[in-house]
Amino acid sequence: MQSAANVSHPRAGRKALRWVGRIAVAIVALLLLASIIAATREFFAEREDLKRFPRQGRKVDVGGYSLNLNCTGEGSPTVILESGWSVPGVSWSLVQPEVARFARVCSYDRAGYGWSDEGPMPRTADEIARELHTLLHNAGVNPPYVLAGHSLGGYVIRCFRGMYPNEVAGMVLVDPSQEDMNALMPDDLRRAYQAQIDQLKHFAPFFSLLARLGIIRRMVHAQQEDYKLTPDLLEEVTYLSAQPKALLAMVSELEAATDNSEDPQQVRRYGSAPGTLGDLLLIRFLRVLL
Repeated sequence: MQSAANVSHPRAGRKALRWVGRIAVAIVALLLLASIIAATREFFAEREDLKRFPRQGRKVDVGGYSLNLNCTGEGSPTVILESGWSVPGVSWSLVQPEVARFARVCSYDRAGYGWSDEGPMPRTADEIARELHTLLHNAGVNPPYVLAGHSLGGYVIRCFRGMYPNEVAGMVLVDPSQEDMNALMPDDLRRAYQAQIDQLKHFAPFFSLLARLGIIRRMVHAQQEDYKLTPDLLEEVTYLSAQPKALLAMVSELEAATDNSEDPQQVRRYGSAPGTLGDLLLIRFLRVLL
């Protein structure tokens, strides 16, 4: 005959398992509810952003996909604004009106950013330069050009000038990326930089889900705050940069810019050696970080 203790022990175990199951179900339900709430908030936030921030410019076909181009002002040569890593052409919206006072000036969204379609991978500086050249040609924006590139955009305009030297009258480099910058970094900083790339690549398959839940919006907003934008411009750049297509372009561009990778090699190939700029007008702006 079984003792009372032996009979009660299995019953207690089954009761504990039922409680564990109920807790697990409750946790899943709470996570599902939180996801629904987050997705709903993001849905309405995107609808509001769409009304607040209409397209600036027009779409131009560059060979099966379109890029967004925004030109203002009059005159020649035309100033072409190339944005830095992770930001659309609207990031120049405080600069472009001032330049338009005395020249024709064009900003645009690289493939994957802002109002432009996704483009072919990988997103290397020479590929972007070819796309920009096609964009300007197809839009009827004729040379000569003065190219202004910020950060990663410095790679792009230097490649552009090397590929189409007769079309470029001058360059303005604003805090430009430099092809040896990764090699000159301290080892710990270079490892942290590579870890950031690896982390972004790891989450790439989940970009759409994370964007729908508003997680990407919060991450991008925190990153863009470093650029000291006005509140409205910060919200607009965040809205345009938090789209999955932009994140995929960002990861590809960042990976291409690493030391010994595609972009540094292309910049060296297209005229970074001393003396290759000839009599080209070159202006360089650098911030001093204290």
